[in-house]
Amino acid sequence: MSLSIIILAAGKGTRVRPITHTIPKPMIPILQKPVMEFLLELLRQHGFTEIMVNVSHLAEEIENYFRDGQRFGVQIAYSFEGRIEDGELTPPHSAYHDIDDSMIKRELLAKRDDPYISTFFHLAVDKRPEWQLYNVAEDPECLDDLSGKPEFAALFAEYKAQLTATLKDTGDPRLLGYGHVWEDYPRMRGQMRYFPAED
Repeated sequence: MSLSIIILAAGKGTRVRPITHTIPKPMIPILQKPVMEFLLELLRQHGFTEIMVNVSHLAEEIENYFRDGQRFGVQIAYSFEGRIEDGELTPPHSAYHDIDDSMIKRELLAKRDDPYISTFFHLAVDKRPEWQLYNVAEDPECLDDLSGKPEFAALFAEYKAQLTATLKDTGDPRLLGYGHVWEDYPRMRGQMRYFPAED
C-alpha cells in the first residue's frame, strides 16, 4: 500500500544562517548529499512513496534537484506557499491554501510553469472579473469568456441588465451595499485568512 506524506520545506532556515542565505535548509549537504535526500530514503523504506513538499524560500533549488522524485523511487509534487514580505505571504500565492486540497490542485501547483498546464493553473487560481459570459452549450468547460468580444456586446449588456435587476429584486447584499458580508462573516473556528489587498 502506498502512503502519502507532506514535507515542510518552506522555511528560511534562520537558525543556520548564513548558510541559508544561498542554500535552502533541506538542501544543506551532509556527507555530500542534501539532508532532504536522507529523509526521502527513509520515507521510501517505510512505504511513503507519494510526497508533497511545501516550498517557499529558494524553492527552485529544491524543485530543480528533486524534480518529480522518480530517481529517488518516489512521486513528488510541490506546493508553493508564496514568499514572505513584511510578515505576509505575497500574492497570488497567499490564497492557495484557501482552495480545498486535491490531486488536481497539487498537480496544477507542481506544474504551474509548464506552458500547457499554466493556462489551467491561472484559470483555477487567478481572480476572475466581476462579469463573464459563456456559451455553455458550445463551451461547457467555460474556457472562452465572451464578455469582452464586440460581437457579443449587445447580448452581454442585455443579460447583465437582467441579472442585475434580478439580484436587486431578490435582495442580494452585493446590490444593496453590504456585499462585504460574504468576506467578514463570523468564523466558528480559526482566524480569518489573510488575502492581499486588491490592486
